[in-house]
Amino acid sequence: MQRCAEGKTALLDTLECLMDLEGVPMHGPVHHFIVPAALLTAAAKQSGLAAEILEQKLHTASQRAEKVLPGFCGLWACCGAALGCGIFASVWLEANPHQEQHWGTVNLFTAACLAHVASVGGPRCCKRTSYLALDKAARLAPERLGVGVGVFSKPACRRNESNKACRKEGCPFYPVKT
Repeated sequence: MQRCAEGKTALLDTLECLMDLEGVPMHGPVHHFIVPAALLTAAAKQSGLAAEILEQKLHTASQRAEKVLPGFCGLWACCGAALGCGIFASVWLEANPHQEQHWGTVNLFTAACLAHVASVGGPRCCKRTSYLALDKAARLAPERLGVGVGVFSKPACRRNESNKACRKEGCPFYPVKT
């Protein structure tokens, strides 16, 4: 994780580095943490947050993301990447279930990310949903959370050959052959 935080300035670079870590599968619940980790790291860089505080926030996000079960997207109808955006928002704002101030903000943030992910349709692809969720979160964070995370530049997927269920041209990140 540390390797992905150091020297990376773009949100997409951090996300790609996390996805490239050894042992990260094509699909799976690790993406429920990768998304908030990339967002927290980017927000910390943009805001000048101390490294120790970022580590605490990453630890909290990890604990929360572990509770989002595999297959949550299809079985409970809420994509873990979108929930990861909500975890980021909640951890960043230090929201909790008893607060009036941030409770609605973090839920609306999550809902917007989920709607963006859902608008593209299935079947699940944890890489695609991570890209979509970060795209929406990057556009919403400055206004809704008061922190920038940088611009999310649209990637060309380089993992499509590893995904047996890849939608190919039906995916907004499928590489265009020129």
